[in-house]
Amino acid sequence: LPLMWAMALLSVIASGIHQYDVNKSYEKPVWGIGGGERLLIHVVCAIFAFVVCWLESVMFWWPNKTLHICYGGLVVVFILMPWESVKITIEWVILAAHLLIV
Repeated sequence: LPLMWAMALLSVIASGIHQYDVNKSYEKPVWGIGGGERLLIHVVCAIFAFVVCWLESVMFWWPNKTLHICYGGLVVVFILMPWESVKITIEWVILAAHLLIV
């Protein structure tokens, strides 16, 4: 699981290059991959990384029903949330929780 998480995070970082300009960040291709495709890769890899964090934390390090529900809730809210500013906060909460638990 740690290697899967590392590969997912590397993919998230690589596909998220040039996100600092949110209005034009996905208009230009990077490494021959168009903006729309990079966004899709970024989102899929982020969700995969979050699920790995969730499962690793509650299955191996801290088996707790409340933690399981909280992690699941964060991942579901991240997927369904339309506001980017809230999604960014949730990303950091999931990452910080995982690093604290593991």
